[in-house]
Amino acid sequence: MQKKIDIVKYIFLIFIVFLIVFKLSFANNNNKFKDYYYYSNMISELIYNIPEVKKAKDELYSAYYDLKLAYSQYGVNLESYYNYGYNQPTVKINIGFSTINISNDYPYNYGIRLTKLLYSFNFLENIIISKQINYYSKYLKNQQTLNDNYLKFYELMYNIVKAKDFLDYTYNLINYTNEFLKTTYNLYSVGVLPKLDYIKAQSVYQESLTQNIIAKDNYILAKQSLLSFLNTTENNFNIDSFITYIYKGNYQDKIYLKDNNLNIDLAYLNELNKDPKDLLISRILYSSIEALKYQAKSLDYQNAPKLLLTATYDKLKPTGFSRDYNFNVNLSLSWKLFDSGNSYYNKQILLQNIDSLYQDYKRLIINLDLAKSNYKTKFINNYNSLISYYKTFNYQKELFRVTKLRYENGLSTYLEYLDSQNSLLQSELNLNNTKSDLLLNYVYILYYNDVDLNLNNFLNYFFKIIK
Repeated sequence: MQKKIDIVKYIFLIFIVFLIVFKLSFANNNNKFKDYYYYSNMISELIYNIPEVKKAKDELYSAYYDLKLAYSQYGVNLESYYNYGYNQPTVKINIGFSTINISNDYPYNYGIRLTKLLYSFNFLENIIISKQINYYSKYLKNQQTLNDNYLKFYELMYNIVKAKDFLDYTYNLINYTNEFLKTTYNLYSVGVLPKLDYIKAQSVYQESLTQNIIAKDNYILAKQSLLSFLNTTENNFNIDSFITYIYKGNYQDKIYLKDNNLNIDLAYLNELNKDPKDLLISRILYSSIEALKYQAKSLDYQNAPKLLLTATYDKLKPTGFSRDYNFNVNLSLSWKLFDSGNSYYNKQILLQNIDSLYQDYKRLIINLDLAKSNYKTKFINNYNSLISYYKTFNYQKELFRVTKLRYENGLSTYLEYLDSQNSLLQSELNLNNTKSDLLLNYVYILYYNDVDLNLNNFLNYFFKIIK
């Protein structure tokens, strides 16, 4: 009997341990969805695997090997060869009864040849400089492509958050209209309100359900756009948790009204004022122009002399009294006298391309300067609008409380109730939407100042502007 009791205790103990382990495991798994750095690392990994980012990296490696190829033109080239043929004998010497062929009737030779370009009189030198600039341009493009895709992530997340806020708005609308329907029914049932008001309340409630269905579809579509961009699934990237714990928990909820002003330091925007000419996107285009300039310059020396060193060791079939090998060292200087205008026309093509790109560069600087100014203005407008929406929201909450109380006591019409309810919900939606607008415009301000937009860095810059 005692043995059976011990077995039961043992099984019960194992069961308790299992429950504890399971609970801890579940808690850890749940906590990771609240971990900012978990999401930051995951999103970085996903963005690094986006095709456009991989392509930019491939182009960087390609430019690197292209530069190495240009350098290799100054390297040592070593080749081996073997020749075999037939020549009719031309010289014979009779010694006694013997005849000796001085020339070979079946000659062969083999050996190795070493060549090295010593100097190209600025032709190859300019090509190498052009390749160096091109490699630098691809390096900048690789950085820019990463930031472009982080920006795309924030834009898509912005759409999702706005869709989610509207979905929450419809859920609140359902709750309010359902409560309104119940109140109207109670008042109708005791004869305070006519049946027509009750029917209208039913219609309002049904309309809120329809809006909710549409909002759900829009939210699903917005999430699918982001998941498709990141080439992942919602099992890997829990967007709902990200919005709740990361976007709202770390960004949106940190913005609030304090002493009739937002807890945002507008003066910090003045520190984010990088010259448009110094931005990555400008430097990429300008470096492309510089690379073409050196390509054009190299064409001035395309027909210039080339100094070449050649060393050859040649093993051959003996011919009479000659030795069976040769060793030669040659220093040659060669140049092209005429190329039918090939280098001239190629240079003209490059010069036209340079001028075209330079016009693009000038327009780019103007557009970047305008974009920086526009997003700063939009941010300030969002700031001012947000203060107004906070005050409006607080006012609408009190107004709805009074109107609801009056309606329940038959002192106000259903239109006054609905108007007050819709104004409250709309003011809350405007508040959340403006917070999202403000955050996205801050992302644009950072983007147009070449700030790295990975989530860890963005969080640092976010708290630089929060007081």
